[in-house]
Amino acid sequence: EYSKEFESDRKGVSSLGMRYFQGRFVWMLSETNKKEDYVRYSLLPIGLDGKQAKMKDLAKFKYEGRDDLPTISWEVSRDSSKLLFRATSDEDRDEEKFRMFLSVMDKNLDVLWSQKVTMPYSEERVEVIDALLKNDGSVYVLAKIYENDKAKESKKNKKNKTVAAYDVALLQ
Repeated sequence: EYSKEFESDRKGVSSLGMRYFQGRFVWMLSETNKKEDYVRYSLLPIGLDGKQAKMKDLAKFKYEGRDDLPTISWEVSRDSSKLLFRATSDEDRDEEKFRMFLSVMDKNLDVLWSQKVTMPYSEERVEVIDALLKNDGSVYVLAKIYENDKAKESKKNKKNKTVAAYDVALLQ
């Protein structure tokens, strides 16, 4: 029926995909500012008629280089009433604690709650497997927590049998 271009007034913008949410499209964008050393994540709602609403900023993180960018994901709840934005630390350094940022938005893309979580383990010891956003806005995160910073999937026990070298944790 129609075709339209959308342009950003910001520099260093990259697309992180689009989702259909609450009768419109939601486009996630990242803006990398190398001069001031930050990356910002934003949502741009676009109606089915092609009209865009005001961009909503989700989070802004300091970063030192391309290798330091967080791993991000975003999920829609099963009933399509909530949206979860999740950013985790880059998971490669044994001297830094693992950090995760969670933000849950309602159908109007207003933030219901946000939380920064720091675990007592290094980035290298934690691997997020999956996350679930429930219809009520609660979040569950399934993660592997390795025994040490040299993440191995398995080890030999005292009886020379192969066993997992990690615990699986469910975080709420």
